[in-house]
Amino acid sequence: MRVYLCITQEHDLRFVLIAALICLFGTYTALSVLHRAMAAEGRAQLGWLGASAIATGGGIWSTHFVAMLAYQPSLPTGYDFELTALSIVVAILVCGLGLAVALAAHRPAQLWFGGGMVGLGVGSMHYTGMAALRVPVSSATTLAWWRFLSCSALDLAASRFAWRSSTGGRLSARSAPRCSQSAYVPCTSLRWGRSS
Repeated sequence: MRVYLCITQEHDLRFVLIAALICLFGTYTALSVLHRAMAAEGRAQLGWLGASAIATGGGIWSTHFVAMLAYQPSLPTGYDFELTALSIVVAILVCGLGLAVALAAHRPAQLWFGGGMVGLGVGSMHYTGMAALRVPVSSATTLAWWRFLSCSALDLAASRFAWRSSTGGRLSARSAPRCSQSAYVPCTSLRWGRSS
């Protein structure tokens, strides 16, 4: 009930819808570009991989901050420019590294690791972006690091499940983007905890 009330009373639902659409199209774009990287070789593959990393990190970042714009707490908020900029760089670099691992995978464990790294990129961007949020000192919050670690574990499990369900346990070129895609969802709903 608390989550429902938070969404319906403290969020502009138009921005929530826009964030959902950005997430949907960002995921589609990132995976489409990753498929091109899978079909390419040499420098062309590296270029497509870089484009996929930008699409992945940019989509995650855009989804996060549009959703943050939707949130309308009863206190003034702002954002630190440097941390906000750092959050998109973190998203692109860490997700790009995870996509590269998944793209070059020859064993199932490498796919899981690549998908987990994409999830780590999502979580890292989220927490860096939340650290950029500026609220009055009396409303300060602290990061719940155990949630971040739980998120990473969920991403690894989701990657393994996606690999198993999409390939029947066989490693294939088509399984890499599915495993990476599965890492998008688990982290997006985690919130930070109040300090005691």
